[in-house]
Amino acid sequence: MPLRYHLFTLLLVYSIPSQGHSQEIPFSQQYDSVIYEKVQINGVFMSGTKKDILKQIGKPQKITRYVSDANDDHWFEYHYDRTTLHVSFDGKFYGFRLRTRAFTWQYGAITVKVGDPLSVLRQYFPASCRTMKAEKSEMLRVRLQATDGYIHFHTMNNIITSIETWQDL
Repeated sequence: MPLRYHLFTLLLVYSIPSQGHSQEIPFSQQYDSVIYEKVQINGVFMSGTKKDILKQIGKPQKITRYVSDANDDHWFEYHYDRTTLHVSFDGKFYGFRLRTRAFTWQYGAITVKVGDPLSVLRQYFPASCRTMKAEKSEMLRVRLQATDGYIHFHTMNNIITSIETWQDL
C-alpha cells in the first residue's frame, strides 16, 4: 500500500477522540467570560468611581474599611442593606456582593437580580452552565476577561441568591 494511505490512516486514528478516555476541556472553554469594565451595577460601570456610585445609587447606610487577612489589600465597603459595593482607597469601584433585589447586575442586554431564575443566564453563559452542572454545583462562574477574577452567581433551587465578584489569590 502506498505511504500516503498509511499516513492518512494514522492521521484519522489519532484525530478521532477515544470513547474510553475523557478529554480535558481547555480552561478557556470551562467558563464563559465578560469584560470587567462593561459590567454595571444599577447603571454604574465597574470602571467607575465612588463619585459615580454616590451620584447614581446614593449615600450608603454605612461605610467600613476592610483589610484582607489573605494579603495586604485594603478597601472600603459601602453597605446598602445586605448588599456591599467595594471601593479601593483611590476611589475606584472594583467589586460587589449583591444580596437584594434592589440592585441589578447588567452586561449589555443581560440584566439579572437576586431572586431571578437561573434560566435567565443559560442562554448567555452556556459553557459556565455546563461546568456548573458537571460539578453539581449551585454556583455559576463567569470569568472576568484579562483578570484572575470571576462573577459568581450563587443559587439555591435554581434561583439566584447572590451575585458577587471573586478574585483567585
